[in-house]
Amino acid sequence: MTEWQVETYKGIHRWLMKFKSVIAAANQDEEHYRGILSYAKFKIGYQGMEYASFFDDPVRLLQMDQEFNQLLNKEEGFVDEAMKLKLNDFKDWLDEVVELYGAFVQTEGDEGWHMSEETSVRHCTLACRIMGIALQEDVNTYFDQFDSMLRDRLGDIKMAGVYSSSKRLWGASRGSGKAYYNRSQLCKNQFGLMTIFMLVHFEEDFMKNPKWTKDRELFMKRTNEYLDCFKRCLER
Repeated sequence: MTEWQVETYKGIHRWLMKFKSVIAAANQDEEHYRGILSYAKFKIGYQGMEYASFFDDPVRLLQMDQEFNQLLNKEEGFVDEAMKLKLNDFKDWLDEVVELYGAFVQTEGDEGWHMSEETSVRHCTLACRIMGIALQEDVNTYFDQFDSMLRDRLGDIKMAGVYSSSKRLWGASRGSGKAYYNRSQLCKNQFGLMTIFMLVHFEEDFMKNPKWTKDRELFMKRTNEYLDCFKRCLER
């Protein structure tokens, strides 16, 4: 391996460390988050109500997306084929996250809802964090795959004092360039994400008038209005 390749893989490793940074929901928020997630069939593992820090707010999520695309454009030509496939596999996943979440943000901002800016911002932050919790298994899987691949390529080289002979934090599976996206929580459970988005959007309505959820005709009318708006935003 050339010195340039070593530096390239070290750069990927430094970017990868962003995955390890997680935020635990505040005690007063745990029940709130858990209640919304209970309506969607996401696998919530040992981490519970924790999410990768780049899901803490919309700005961080967009920064993560921009930083990754910059890294991909800069380094893709200097990595082996399997690593290139894995980087593009993650790009497919992240592009889908940003696209779906971006449609949610645009939906919240639609003038037809007559929603205050404060409420819209609160909804967007809440949805971002709950989406992060729902997809934490995907984040863990991608971290483990990248981690294993980098270890294979760099062997005993220690990067920034992080890699050593100690056991990995998140398991010891062998990495490969094989795509994970099609088996991801994101890909398999987009209906669950839509459920989360709708619950966040209508949260105040549920609290003000809980009976309307039992009125099937009204419930279908409101949810169809939301889905139509979301679809228009997704297609823009």
